[in-house]
Amino acid sequence: MQIVTITCKDDFGLLLYQLRSMDRFLEPCTVNVVINETENIIDYTNQIKSTVHNIKIWTQYDILQMPAPNKYGWCSQQLLKMLIPINDDYISLDCKDMFIKPTTLSMLTKRHRRLGVHPGKNDPWPEFYNSMIKYMWKHYRKKVNVTDLDNIQTPRVIKKSVVNKIPDIWGSNKKFINWWGQFGMPSEFIMYDCIQQLEQKNQMNKFKPHQIVAVWYKEDIDFDAIKDNTFMLKIHRRVYNDPKTQKIVIDWIKKLLTTP
Repeated sequence: MQIVTITCKDDFGLLLYQLRSMDRFLEPCTVNVVINETENIIDYTNQIKSTVHNIKIWTQYDILQMPAPNKYGWCSQQLLKMLIPINDDYISLDCKDMFIKPTTLSMLTKRHRRLGVHPGKNDPWPEFYNSMIKYMWKHYRKKVNVTDLDNIQTPRVIKKSVVNKIPDIWGSNKKFINWWGQFGMPSEFIMYDCIQQLEQKNQMNKFKPHQIVAVWYKEDIDFDAIKDNTFMLKIHRRVYNDPKTQKIVIDWIKKLLTTP
């Protein structure tokens, strides 16, 4: 089992802290770092290092072999996490995921506690979802149970046997990439969950309460939210990059990474 994490210029500082947290708390493994940029790649790669893990660096073109089909980075990053050509199951992370306690890969192979939104009803999902299930129906002749889709969060276990169904369903990876580019708010995890469900492979335990704590907004900055069993702290870049909260967040991260 490998790790895949993705970054861009707007959250590269978070990636560097994430790698430090991996060096301290995550068991040795292969970490695939995906840089969702097309320029000045060497400036990023020169800063990426690890004393514990086997680091592999990927660019956008390394994975897609063609220009990204949508100008928005948060859209293309979903493709990169799904189509990275590694021959192994992997755990997909965002670079905002910080390890704060000793963590094994097996601790990450669980489902999230909350189910996702209903993508057939909640804006802005229907256009993407309705198009997707037409492909699913044509291939499987089965209906997706939309009430059993997980929340769209990392960490997420990605099985290669599920991802490998994409070219069968869409005709080829290139056709899939071009289809994906039509939408401004797709989620690789909703699509992945649908394929996995129809392949009957969605069997995992769920994370326990407080194991993962998320800071999505400045109002979420709460030291007391971290419990004894919390091993991951998620810090959104809007909080990290906000001049009003950045020093608080960085001091918080440094303390978590240095406390015995």
